[in-house]
Amino acid sequence: MTDFTSQRRAGLPKLLLILLGLDALLTWPFLFQGPAEMDTLRYALGLHRWVGGQEALSTLFNAEMSFGYYLGLNIWQRAFDSTLASLPDLLNRVSALSGILCVGAFFMWWRRWWDERVAFRLTLLLIATPAFWSLQLYGNTNVAGLALAALAVSLLPSAEVDRGRAVRWLAVWVLGTAALTVRTDVLMIAPAVLAYLVWGRDRPSAKSTVVAGAGCVLTFFLLRLFVLDSPSGGGAFLRHWDSNLSLSDPAWIGRTVSLNVVSLVTESPPLTLLVSGLCFLAIRGRDGRSVRWTTLLWLSPALLFLAFTRVHVARILIPLLPAALLPLAYWASLSRRRDLLLAIVVVLSHVSMMFLPGLEKRLGRASAGTGRVSHYLSHQGMFRDHLAIQNDTTELIEDGTALLREEGDGRRAVVVIGGDVLIYEYLLLVAHPGTMTESISQSYGVQLRTANVPGWDHPWYFLYPRWDRDPEEILGSAGVPAETLRHFTPWEKRARGL
Repeated sequence: MTDFTSQRRAGLPKLLLILLGLDALLTWPFLFQGPAEMDTLRYALGLHRWVGGQEALSTLFNAEMSFGYYLGLNIWQRAFDSTLASLPDLLNRVSALSGILCVGAFFMWWRRWWDERVAFRLTLLLIATPAFWSLQLYGNTNVAGLALAALAVSLLPSAEVDRGRAVRWLAVWVLGTAALTVRTDVLMIAPAVLAYLVWGRDRPSAKSTVVAGAGCVLTFFLLRLFVLDSPSGGGAFLRHWDSNLSLSDPAWIGRTVSLNVVSLVTESPPLTLLVSGLCFLAIRGRDGRSVRWTTLLWLSPALLFLAFTRVHVARILIPLLPAALLPLAYWASLSRRRDLLLAIVVVLSHVSMMFLPGLEKRLGRASAGTGRVSHYLSHQGMFRDHLAIQNDTTELIEDGTALLREEGDGRRAVVVIGGDVLIYEYLLLVAHPGTMTESISQSYGVQLRTANVPGWDHPWYFLYPRWDRDPEEILGSAGVPAETLRHFTPWEKRARGL
């Protein structure tokens, strides 16, 4: 065993436990309660419809790139007899556990790539980043897929060690394939793996890694063909191509790119990214050059997404986030005296977030005029954002409960309109488990569903409109009767000035 390998293992348990404990302390107390984010409900309701035979797996939200997530949830639900009412909390906990696993796997991988000094600081910066932190608080596939991918890469056998190689390669194949079925977008981590093979200190065999990666991709496509009866799997990139990209309007492209850059910068947060950019320019030496090339290579997939509009790029590009933090982590690792400066940068970065709303308006990022807080763009600090989202959810649940109490007898038809309409559908299904729902009109960013409750004379409708579309136009084209009661969600009322 080499001196490097011995040194690599010496302080592992203590540092790993510190990072895992810190991430747990920063996530579990803030875990959202119930359906506090729309993705949580999209996956929960999708699973409910699939298990109930109302929809095919291939038609569910993000099923083309997350069918493994639905399969895993279905196995859990059958084993532990989970109900729709308990699914949102289950999905939230899965994300929190996935985030903790992701932290540990990243640290193990980065420790082999550079050393424990760089790995420890880079992992700390990741934990303190709003985008990564917020993804651990609600049900989504991003952090779960990333955790499996990071764990697979961290288990790649070293080229210097022979013992247990077969078992580890088998684990890499299983975990890598599982990661792709949970979130196909984790393929964006491939440039980072390539950089690891070129510049990593304790790197695996390049040939074996490429073969293992190809095996994971091939197995994924075979599973996709078997489960969804479709071999293609472009993930978010191909799914958004037709709806969110227009190459005929250069001004529109420039505006969209600038807005997406603002979105990404506010997730870093801005001061941290600025200092990391300065470190990128300042670092010298052979290792410094490898860090610069690694950063550029790792970030390269972001270029595919910057011209998309209406896409939560900060969420989709989460596998690339560590690359933006790497130069700062490397610079700080060169001297213990720089740790104090690193801590000051992180603290000031989060304090400066309080002044972002005005800046975002001047840059046009809040052009929709809704002023709504969401997980892909932090306003006034991530903890205040968390409270705002949870308070919004409480308001929606109270409004939906009151609507069910007043109109929940089926004597007249009701249509609920708003970007948060899934919460109302969820409350109806929990209150009336035998309800059958179906989509009667759908396009990108717009969906109209109907719910037929046993024993009711009239159906309920749930309209998810884009903010720039007229709800009456959508309802009229779908044949919804004009006498149907219109109920706008509280946020939709504020957004439309009603």
